[in-house]
Amino acid sequence: MKTLDPRMQAALLACYVTPDAEFREIAAAHGVDREQLQEEWFDLEEQRRAYRARPALLPAPEPTRMAAHA
Repeated sequence: MKTLDPRMQAALLACYVTPDAEFREIAAAHGVDREQLQEEWFDLEEQRRAYRARPALLPAPEPTRMAAHA
């Protein structure tokens, strides 16, 4: 895993919390290169996609019922 400078980390966080903002706006606000920010963002998205939960191939088992106490 590569180390990012704090400005790039802040810019990536800004991308995450303000998805409606443009890369150029965020890059300018944090003093980073827009192209580099986009590359880092899409690399991060690819890594996240690999860890997302995948649907199970089999249906979930029926819950078992406990016997009532006498």
